[in-house]
Amino acid sequence: PSREFLIEVAGMSPDEVGAILDASFDLAVRTGLLCAPFAHRRFGTFDEGGTVRASGSALSSDADADALVQALRQITG
Repeated sequence: PSREFLIEVAGMSPDEVGAILDASFDLAVRTGLLCAPFAHRRFGTFDEGGTVRASGSALSSDADADALVQALRQITG
């Protein structure tokens, strides 16, 4: 099954979180308003620059999701 996570890290912009996930953990995510600025206005994430989106596919494993969770734990300390 497909998995999707929308992520916000307090005190960090989505672009900053995405850059850290890419450079330090080799995890590719999408950042920003994600082609949905009106949704971000509704959810209150517009002014922060949106969110981080991590999406899995049928080829993604539980280990891939675990790697994302562990990376976020390290980032948020």
